[in-house]
Amino acid sequence: MIILVHSTYDETSIAVNLGAPEYSYWFVRKAFAPILAELGTVVPVSDDDDIDAIWRSAQERGEGCVLFAFNPPQYMPLGLSCPVIPVFAWEFDRIPDESWNANPQEDWRMPLGALGLAITHCGSAVAAVRRTMGRDYPIWAIPAPVFSRNMHRRTSARGWQEETEISLSGCVAINVGAIDLELFRPERAPESTRALHLLNRSLSDPGRSPQCLSLRGVVYTAVFNPADGRKNWLDMTAGFIWAFRHDRDAVLVLKLTHADLHESVQGILEHVSKLGGFSCRIMLVHGMMSDEAYGALLEATSFVVNTSDGEGQCLPLMEYMSAGRPAVAPRHSAMADYISIDDAFVIDSHERPSFWPHDERQATRCLRHEISFSSYVHQLRESFRVARHDPDRYAAMSSAATAALEGFCSDDIARARLHAVLAHAGIADDAPPAEAPTPVERELSSFDLGLHDVMINGWYNKGAGELAPGFPVSAEDIVIDVGCGDGGVVGFCAGQGAHIILADIDAQKVAAAANKIDQFGPSRVDAHVTDGNPLPVDDGIATRVLCTEVLEHVDDPVQLMGELVRVGRPGALYLISVPGGEHEKLQQGIAPDVYFQKPNHIRVFTAEAFEALIEDAGLIIERRMPMSFFWSMWWLFFWQTGLPLGEGSHPTLDNWAKTWHGVLKGRDGMRIQRKLDAFMPKVRAVVARKPG
Repeated sequence: MIILVHSTYDETSIAVNLGAPEYSYWFVRKAFAPILAELGTVVPVSDDDDIDAIWRSAQERGEGCVLFAFNPPQYMPLGLSCPVIPVFAWEFDRIPDESWNANPQEDWRMPLGALGLAITHCGSAVAAVRRTMGRDYPIWAIPAPVFSRNMHRRTSARGWQEETEISLSGCVAINVGAIDLELFRPERAPESTRALHLLNRSLSDPGRSPQCLSLRGVVYTAVFNPADGRKNWLDMTAGFIWAFRHDRDAVLVLKLTHADLHESVQGILEHVSKLGGFSCRIMLVHGMMSDEAYGALLEATSFVVNTSDGEGQCLPLMEYMSAGRPAVAPRHSAMADYISIDDAFVIDSHERPSFWPHDERQATRCLRHEISFSSYVHQLRESFRVARHDPDRYAAMSSAATAALEGFCSDDIARARLHAVLAHAGIADDAPPAEAPTPVERELSSFDLGLHDVMINGWYNKGAGELAPGFPVSAEDIVIDVGCGDGGVVGFCAGQGAHIILADIDAQKVAAAANKIDQFGPSRVDAHVTDGNPLPVDDGIATRVLCTEVLEHVDDPVQLMGELVRVGRPGALYLISVPGGEHEKLQQGIAPDVYFQKPNHIRVFTAEAFEALIEDAGLIIERRMPMSFFWSMWWLFFWQTGLPLGEGSHPTLDNWAKTWHGVLKGRDGMRIQRKLDAFMPKVRAVVARKPG
């Protein structure tokens, strides 16, 4: 098979076009090249090549031929006889569905519809495409397979870096603290421009000796294009100085991917000049690094940093985490596929209205993600503490980073999914079936729809091994479920092979739960009938603690929280939930009186009271998850039907489920769901961590 590959830039033009539009597609194409070479003969093509002539020649020989086009959809070649597979990155919740500048391809429905299939790099991009193109549109999430070429460096991952010297040939390192930043005050722009011009001229001197970049301490590295506003280097640099203004052992290396020295560094230096004096080190590296030098920088890095508004996959983050470097980063867009509290210091973020990056109209049509500055500063300080004083946690996070990226961007994943794409295109008949998620098209029962409602937000995620977002469970974990009921939640953990400890006041439910989860293959199941005062297990036994919708039933929530904290190991994760206070107030006067009587719900928690209960017990909340508006309304309607508990079929309930299913399938379904979940959650859940 002939595999044609095309991107705007290639190895002969990329160095002088770093930072230009679509420059990063060359690096994506380069990452895919070894796997594509396994599938056929790879032939790079340019805009001047007659692609159809190559295709016809292959057809005459009885050989398959396909073009992998690494570019945004608006630049895809249309009208070719040769099959075209678009490969593009996307980080927003919606794809462009309107045209401008008299270019119909700006409306991505046109090129994607004409080509009939696509490859992108993450789950959120697949969801964005299907929101517009339909739930059956053939699109695969295939991240660039960078894991294998980086994972061998995990052995050198460490929080504290001893003195390391990196030889830089063809690029330059600028120690921001060693220059007179007054020169870069905005009012002195002409002077700074001349200084940078002279520096740029010196770089072109063929006799210039390689520069030596010396790094020591806790080293944070970020790789980005400073001309791309989405990378949010303003907060990145300001937050670093806020966190480490007086600490010389904190080092931030900014590897800038832009060909023009002036455009790379002047804006950053002007910004830093306004932030006041500091002792921490900030190093700017400009120019095309050799593979050897880039590898040495990775080796010398403690943490990789990202503060962007959105990522289609983020190759640098993937490379560094594959090598076992934990991240300081938000968990949104593509990063939600591999960032977790086990492998990263997660920065809080929230959505803001925005525009598609190539839309010069700047028409507000989509959402971007804005980080919390205070959260970023806090996570920097916490990561520094771990690097200096908690080597065991650093090592665990390093291992988790490598494992997460192996599950996200390994060669095996790319290979299998590329086979699936080629099979769908009719080019490889022996390929395995596609791994794309099966659309939900059938009529769902209320229970199935409620489960689907939470699963699309990352719960019960077998691929990521997460019971809930930010709550991974593996075979190495010991999970205690306090108030386990019939075992519906902890069953997922059993399926991951974890050691399960069940605890509930109802002996029949404990026995039923033990029998139920035994089929999932846990490494061990222990069961206890207890009211939790105290829990009959040893101190610090569990790495994961579940307590879902139990606290509203107990006489003394403070006492139970104390027991939950006691049985968790230092660093243990907790998944705790209660009914949302808004939901509970909605039920008052509609639900039967017994609903708010012992042994049922004897207290209603506001969001503030719930979080205070957890934090006062000594836990650190790492994720807040209001959820299940669907069930808030369902229960309100259920009481009206007069059905006995356990029955769930009634025209009112069935119609509500059908309506909600239609909402979720709509173009704005996920956005509507998030807004209503925040407005009236049936459940307020948090992921928290025990310090240590």
